[in-house]
Amino acid sequence: MRRKGKHTVTKIIIAVFAIAFISGTVYAVANQDKLNSGVKDKQSNMDYYNTVQTYLNTNVYTGAKIKISDSKTWEEEGLQEVQGVFEVGETEHTYHVRFAGKDIVLVTVDNEKILSDMDKQLEYMDSIDK
Repeated sequence: MRRKGKHTVTKIIIAVFAIAFISGTVYAVANQDKLNSGVKDKQSNMDYYNTVQTYLNTNVYTGAKIKISDSKTWEEEGLQEVQGVFEVGETEHTYHVRFAGKDIVLVTVDNEKILSDMDKQLEYMDSIDK
């Protein structure tokens, strides 16, 4: 003899998994930008860090190596700010770099201004306000 309840339990389990799968898929599609935003942010941050490291090596200290774990980026008034620590040998230095689009418009190392291009910064800010 067969029990009718056995197939009912199996159908319920399959229905629960199907509902969970469909709900997860719908959530992922609806929130795709949120789910991918962390990946996009990290990629763009790495681009900024690489640009800053190249600038530091070319214009400030040969052998500068950014400590990414001690660095951060943020946006302020349409400008990208990058700040942190870099090493030259065993000596640590602080840096702050401001980007207007892809252009570096401000660089400070150990709180000393190395570069400041306010004209380019204001030109960029005017262009994004339009």
